[in-house]
Amino acid sequence: MKKASLIVTILFVLSLTLAACAPAAPATEAPVVATEAPVVATDVPAATEAPIEDVTLTVWTLNSRNAGITAILDGFMAAYPNITLEVSYNDAAPHRDGLRIAATSGTLPSIWMNWGGTLGGYYAQNNLSYDLTEYAAANNWSAKFEQAAIDLSTLDGQLAGYPSALSVVGVIYRKDVFERLGITIPETLEELEAACATIKADGLNPISTASGADGYHVMRIVEQLIETYAGPELHDAINTYKEPFNSLAVVQALDKYKEFVDNGYFNEGFVSAGATDAPTKLYSGTDSVMVVEGQWFETNAKKAEIDTTAFGFFPFPSGGTKRMSAFVEMYQFNANLSDAELDAAVKFMDYYYSKEAVAAEPANYKFPLPMTGIADIPEANVITKAMVEAAAAGGTFTIGDQAFPTEVAQVLFSVQDEIALGTMSPVEGAAAVQEAIDTYLANK
Repeated sequence: MKKASLIVTILFVLSLTLAACAPAAPATEAPVVATEAPVVATDVPAATEAPIEDVTLTVWTLNSRNAGITAILDGFMAAYPNITLEVSYNDAAPHRDGLRIAATSGTLPSIWMNWGGTLGGYYAQNNLSYDLTEYAAANNWSAKFEQAAIDLSTLDGQLAGYPSALSVVGVIYRKDVFERLGITIPETLEELEAACATIKADGLNPISTASGADGYHVMRIVEQLIETYAGPELHDAINTYKEPFNSLAVVQALDKYKEFVDNGYFNEGFVSAGATDAPTKLYSGTDSVMVVEGQWFETNAKKAEIDTTAFGFFPFPSGGTKRMSAFVEMYQFNANLSDAELDAAVKFMDYYYSKEAVAAEPANYKFPLPMTGIADIPEANVITKAMVEAAAAGGTFTIGDQAFPTEVAQVLFSVQDEIALGTMSPVEGAAAVQEAIDTYLANK
């Protein structure tokens, strides 16, 4: 399948699933001021527009974006000397939570990285993010982005952000360990359990995961177990509150999750571990063998100078089409930006995601990108290609912490830990999440 049609297909599939679905302190690092020569291609055009007034923008994003933004910062500031950027970085959980704190205190930055669904939707619903609908129409964004990317970034009836990435989540594994132990790619949950038992008996950890402040990592496994027992239709209905969370299928999924914990199929101490450490346990081949992760695993491994040919991928064997968990990312702009600040913010994003910048430093970007006319997925990104193809073929469902509002997702994260620690039963856990859903709907 050609790249263009593949991305359109997966964006369309994801748009359907998202459409069906109804914080630690902020980062405090010193603003980043690039001092090295720009890394991006030298033919990135200089500014040709009329000079704008001096503008200072604050930007909050993830630690994983550090290299990418640093690489283009000098070039951008040279092209737009009137625009000053003050960039702060943080891990995903404190970044997300810091935004909520800033939202309640009126101290949101000019630009912030965010996810789709209920995470980005919170800022649209509360008139905290700039509604880009009119700006996009006036500036022909329909030619700049895949239409499905615009649709996915349209939340609460408004274009809530600048689309930047599409992500899918599957199982990354060590090919050498599978081959040595004679394990074939699991096609069913039972075969996955058999693989885990074989790996455990060999003295390695079957699945690397983490909870701690990052309950979303364990959630990726739990939601796939729900997909397994509920099936796609019921799973989507649960995610949209049309069916109760404390259904038999969810209880069965949580029972199986507890069974995985009791069998030692997760790394010891995962309840207090950080999500950023989970994928790195696969690097040596002497610790963990599988991780439920997105295509950024490949990019991060390459940055760490790890041989990515050691890894393979397969969709979680949930039955049916093996739908993959998926989500979109965007950069939101503060609703209070002046016209000059909004213009400067878009200039920065356009420069950051220009065809020239992506071509010069592809390792700094998460493919597939939602922009039209952008570089193909690099040939070296074999895992990314395989994940995108699998998602396009089998379909996707909305990742849990975007399907559910933050207050419900946080209860789910807590329930996961309680069940793992044996202080709450699966039945009690499912009931606790349903209670959180009921409270949310009553106060909506």
